[in-house]
Amino acid sequence: MKNYLLFLTLLISQLEMSEHQYELLLGKDISSITIDNSEFIANKSNYYSIPFIDNPKAYHNNYIYFISFCTNDEKKITEVSIKLKTLVDKELYTTLTSIYGQPTMILVPDKILYDKTIESEKVKATVRKTKSKAKQGAFEDNPTFIIWEKKGFKIEVLMKYEQNISEISFRKVA
Repeated sequence: MKNYLLFLTLLISQLEMSEHQYELLLGKDISSITIDNSEFIANKSNYYSIPFIDNPKAYHNNYIYFISFCTNDEKKITEVSIKLKTLVDKELYTTLTSIYGQPTMILVPDKILYDKTIESEKVKATVRKTKSKAKQGAFEDNPTFIIWEKKGFKIEVLMKYEQNISEISFRKVA
């Protein structure tokens, strides 16, 4: 067991310093994962997170401000999601394509089907609900989703233009 934990610690250290290939954590036991000696926040039974708001974590010339893990009932990691403080730019997109190849799909907004703003007096908040169709596009078309389907895992990039943030999820697939 000690050798296994030492190996995982070395693997994570290597990931953090160079490749940042979070898909390598898929299938690992959550209890063996440490990132910068940070404590996990167990939000739900199979959901763990680490905020890096005060000390963002480097990721290919960008910064992670939040990382979350989903596990199965055996506490094996099924998903790793990182939230970036910026949109994925051309440089990061090029880096990701050099690691994972060309994306399986790039989806850009096509047509807005529904767009409504609701103001709630009870909670003093405004909620915007939008539903739209998407079409295949290119990175230059300001995509909403970029998807890579690889053997054993899937990568999904979600670009939130209004908030100027991105989320990259690595999911285990059968």
